[in-house]
Amino acid sequence: MKASILSIQNTEGLKSDAWDSLKSQMEIGHQNVINDLIAANNSVIADSNTLIGAVGSEDLD
Repeated sequence: MKASILSIQNTEGLKSDAWDSLKSQMEIGHQNVINDLIAANNSVIADSNTLIGAVGSEDLD
């Protein structure tokens, strides 16, 4: 996906101030999505660790 976006961003026929502004906004948006995914992953890990601590060695089957 990232390669496709970079390919579009680097298209020679798309050179203008408006396009440069849009590319900048896209980059910021994508970085925000990546940061949100990392935060969500960290939250899942923390929740998993909490569950492991609460259950201990109990068999949940």
